Amino acid sequence: MKIAALGAGASRSIHYRGGHSRGTNLLWEINGTEGDLQLTAAGGQAQIFEMTVRGGKGAQSSLELLPVPQQYRWSPPQGPATNVAQAYARFALDYREGTHLCPTFDDAARATACSTRSRRPRRPVSVKCPVDAAK
Repeated sequence: MKIAALGAGASRSIHYRGGHSRGTNLLWEINGTEGDLQLTAAGGQAQIFEMTVRGGKGAQSSLELLPVPQQYRWSPPQGPATNVAQAYARFALDYREGTHLCPTFDDAARATACSTRSRRPRRPVSVKCPVDAAK
């Protein structure tokens, strides 16, 4: 379990466990001042299992299903391979059309630099976090 305080006083609590549960295998809740999001999946790996998204805001008393818009579906659902198929479809489009839709190593390095700027990185990276660049 990891508990942390974020920038503007928000808190974060993460409990990650392995194995398979008879209940909800992946449950990720984001509770904000204007609404709530809940992501669930049949397995504990968000990169493998199709996620269900529910949300609510304002006067809503419960969460409602928020289907993924078709524009974000680049390949047909294929069970646990769906996310890999989605990534390959985006990579193929980038390769054919010269776009930058699929994340690259540089994107991962930049995200790591942003998420670790409060602690010393294990090895230096030559990327700048957009948040820090604006200062």
